[in-house]
Amino acid sequence: MRKLLNIVFFFLFCLVLTGCDTHRAEKRLIIQGELLQDSMPDSALVVLGKVKLPEVLNDYWLARWCLAYSNAADRLYEKLPFPFQLYRAAKWANKYGNSYQKARIGLFYGRSLATANYNSIAAHVYIATLSQAITDKEYNQAGYICSYFANLYLKDNDYKNAGIKYADAAKYFRLANNMGSYCNALKDVGHMYAEVDSFQKALRLVERAKVIADSLRDPVRIPIMYNALANIYTLMGKDSMAEVYVHKGISLDSLDKATNYVLLAHIFRSQGNIEGAEAALKHAEHLRMLNPHTPLSIMEEKYLIAEQKGDYKDAFEKMKQYDAMLDSIRKVENRTNIMETEKRYDNTTLAAENAHLKSQTLVWMNIGTASAFLCILTLMIYHISIRRKKQQILEKENLYLRLSEDLRSKQNELESLRVSHSKLTDPLRKEIDDLHTKMFLSTPIYSKIKKLSKPVFGSSCILTEKDWRDIHSTIDKIYPDFFNNLTNASSDLTEREIDFCYLQFFNLKIKEESLLLDISTEGVKKLRARIRQHFGIVGENQDLHTFFLSLSSI
Repeated sequence: MRKLLNIVFFFLFCLVLTGCDTHRAEKRLIIQGELLQDSMPDSALVVLGKVKLPEVLNDYWLARWCLAYSNAADRLYEKLPFPFQLYRAAKWANKYGNSYQKARIGLFYGRSLATANYNSIAAHVYIATLSQAITDKEYNQAGYICSYFANLYLKDNDYKNAGIKYADAAKYFRLANNMGSYCNALKDVGHMYAEVDSFQKALRLVERAKVIADSLRDPVRIPIMYNALANIYTLMGKDSMAEVYVHKGISLDSLDKATNYVLLAHIFRSQGNIEGAEAALKHAEHLRMLNPHTPLSIMEEKYLIAEQKGDYKDAFEKMKQYDAMLDSIRKVENRTNIMETEKRYDNTTLAAENAHLKSQTLVWMNIGTASAFLCILTLMIYHISIRRKKQQILEKENLYLRLSEDLRSKQNELESLRVSHSKLTDPLRKEIDDLHTKMFLSTPIYSKIKKLSKPVFGSSCILTEKDWRDIHSTIDKIYPDFFNNLTNASSDLTEREIDFCYLQFFNLKIKEESLLLDISTEGVKKLRARIRQHFGIVGENQDLHTFFLSLSSI
């Protein structure tokens, strides 16, 4: 905290001390950067980077620097300016800028906040900027805002709302006649459908996007569409079709073949073609990797190949290397943020040393006020966050208690009506079943399992012994007759099969169960088939989730 306050101290110090400087050299650099931002973005970044301390500029020139730098960085997939720089730029643009400046700077401000994991603030910025962009008919920028807004939902594995935002992005890109970005947005919507197992909708959308990419003769987007189709067919378990599209993507992709070869290795491994999988990974290792996570994916495939070959010693070594690489990536990301902050600090210090001291009394008063404000603001945010978390926990506990009381009341009512008015109890039983469901959905273990089933890349999602105990105890508490009904219906269940029956209450997909159980999707399918055989469940119309719910209420 002290280091952060020191950094803020020097920023404010320099802002005040250098306010009267004309900054003629910096202004010339900004104008030069603006001229280069579209045609030569790499040169633009070099020129704009020579403005060592843009914070000392007035709001107008800082906004111009932020916009030019962001446009160039965006083209090169480089980092955007800091949130506090873009905040000032956005504030100026909203008051004095034109419609394009408002939308564009607002977009970059939201993205910068999201990169720094200020997701809630980023969402507010996106909402306000999007509303203004639609009013101003800046539909192209509205499309980009929606796309990046969707990325916020993806951080929470909220595929439904992410899909809605991608669909909005497609709508606005179409209105702006930006067919290239429209094509990308359709592909993104398709990807969201694939994540929730709506494969036919996903295929239709991506195939439509590919037709558009073909019509545009876009050498970059066409292989991306092939890769998207390959991923969908992989999720569907149609490896032969996936392989066809991967090979098409490889033949056309001139930028990032490595990711396609990793996907090809995955397909070969799932087909049992270990030799082909290893050859694909060798190809990937000798290619340029634009995605920093590609080496991590390669190591993961190597571990899975070793495991599939039965070479558990090598698999263990590969897993250790995978974990080390993951830790290294996280450390590099954290170190990068620290280094950038320290660099900014050094620049600020240098500017302060060279600045002319004017109005010292006013300077120190401003610094003291700003520092106090920042301290108070930090404490307020912290306490609000703690209070909000406590409130959420309390609300869940109260909900559970209310539902428990309602359930006891309905059960007593049902018992009194059971003998003399058996036909009248059906609606009441429906109410009780609904209360059971609401209670179950409000439990901590339900939230945890749903979160584990859609993990962040690289995180562990395998159920622990404690997780299984929590699952059993929660379900047995809410559905006290379930275990007896289960064992009466089939007395020869193994302990693993009983666990799997309990897991059906969470209504998970095959892929999700595969992640939680640490087995292949084929293994899950076989396990489901055995369970169906145990209980004499015929046909796919009755799913296991519905069947076990019925057992719980017998």
